[in-house]
Amino acid sequence: MKDEYMTFTIKKKKNIALIAHDNEKPKIIQWCVDHKEVLKNHNLYGTGTTARLITDKTGLRVKGYNRRSYWEIFPALWQNRFR
Repeated sequence: MKDEYMTFTIKKKKNIALIAHDNEKPKIIQWCVDHKEVLKNHNLYGTGTTARLITDKTGLRVKGYNRRSYWEIFPALWQNRFR
């Protein structure tokens, strides 16, 4: 059986979803603080509270989606539909 592979070209500017349950929010905020210099060069998205907290604590621009769950955000990022 022949193995099949797909090649993806990953652009320099990536779409990154930042999502955390309530008890994990401090960890993702700290991760964003630690990686701010890298993250500021990418498109950042998140669910409502997580996006707001990350923006407030880090100054990073995170587009928040209050009425979307992470189940909706991931397919949209994959299809590159967020603008």
